[in-house]
Amino acid sequence: MPDENEIVTVMLTPDHRLRLYGQITTQMEKLGYNPCDYSSLNLGFELPPEWPVDRNTQPTLAQLTVLACKLKMKIVIRELYLEVRRPCRD
Repeated sequence: MPDENEIVTVMLTPDHRLRLYGQITTQMEKLGYNPCDYSSLNLGFELPPEWPVDRNTQPTLAQLTVLACKLKMKIVIRELYLEVRRPCRD
């Protein structure tokens, strides 16, 4: 999941993570997917079942974009912040 080299970091509160999880699983059910089986989506990356409650498995924006496309959803960004990154290591 995210690391310090990511250009975009998704930071969600526990409440927002659970809301996002609900939106994803509801759409998975609507499209005929098992909402407990992310591997059935063939995303090209692993999204562990415990991601909504495990802060160490926060999905990246790229992963959320792939997931949104697969589930025929869109991403809406309501707030956006820019921060200075640490210098890149060579």
